[in-house]
Amino acid sequence: RKPTEVSWRYTEEGERVRVSLRSGRILPLPLHQRRDGIVPEQWIDGPKDTSVEEVQNKTYQPSLKTFEEEVMEAMGIVETRRAKKSYWY
Repeated sequence: RKPTEVSWRYTEEGERVRVSLRSGRILPLPLHQRRDGIVPEQWIDGPKDTSVEEVQNKTYQPSLKTFEEEVMEAMGIVETRRAKKSYWY
């Protein structure tokens, strides 16, 4: 099979379409396909996919604690040691 030679023309309604030069038929555009072969318009979510609503939920709660302080609070560890004095010259 050889690739079809096409040209772009306008219909009476003013719509731009692809037309085969050999047969004169209007050729529809192929579906947009990603590199991995997935067509986004035909995608169906599977059981392990996260829904759009869940992705858009804001669950992060910012705080001024360090990572270590957050872990200690989550694990119920209470800091009882005293910090040593430090001097800056």
